[in-house]
Order: sequence, then structure tokens, then C-alpha cells
Amino acid sequence: MCKLYSSWRDLFPHQKVFPKLHDLIRHVIEFIVHYKMYGILSEESFESNHQKMKAEAALCAKIADSKIRANVMNRRLQVSIQQDVQSVARDFIGKVTG
Repeated sequence: MCKLYSSWRDLFPHQKVFPKLHDLIRHVIEFIVHYKMYGILSEESFESNHQKMKAEAALCAKIADSKIRANVMNRRLQVSIQQDVQSVARDFIGKVTG
């Protein structure tokens, strides 16, 4: 990552670092070191589930009331989460909240 940052600075010395590179260099490494995980909570993890979310949204689209639709979608998506992801989420919440 240091090489990536150095290359960016060398190639574009007068341009500010874009936000995702800043996050990667300044925050993500620190997060990984502290919590010993990243992939499950990253943007990539969200994107990998995006198709499933779109399919659930299409199934719930006929529900007229937006609050009920959101609750139904939320319940359906929560049920579909794998046990290992739930376990990691519980561990993470435990570390964050003490």
C-alpha cells in the first residue's frame, strides 16, 4: 500500500489524494490491525450481496406501504445471512461496545 501511495504522489504531485485512497492508507490498515478483519465489513462485501438485495427489493416492490416494505425486506435479508457472518458481526459488536 505504501508503494501505491508513493506511486500516486510521484505520478500526480499536484493532485490531492482521492477519498478512497486516503481511507485505505489512513484508516483501513489501522482497522484491520485493531479488529483482525476487513472483508466481511468492506464495500466489496456489500457489493457481493447487491444482487440479492435487488432481487429482494423486486419481490417486495408490490407492497404499497414503504415502512412495511422496508421491514419485510429487512426480515428476509436477515434470515438469509449465513451463521458465520452473524458470528463475526456479534464478535465485532462485542469488541466495539466492550
